[in-house]
Amino acid sequence: MSEELPPDELSPSSADDSEQQPLEEDVADTDPLATLAAERDDLRDKLFRLHAEMENFRKRVN
Repeated sequence: MSEELPPDELSPSSADDSEQQPLEEDVADTDPLATLAAERDDLRDKLFRLHAEMENFRKRVN
């Protein structure tokens, strides 16, 4: 499973993309509900990926 690197650990080539941040990140910085919704969505995605990995592992083992 790949993990996202914090901004300070990104390669220099991807640092150029930071100037073009999506509008959602700007809103999330000022709106606590948007921040919580984004965190919820991230955790939900991680949960679904982990569940799929567990199912694949179970199929390989059994």
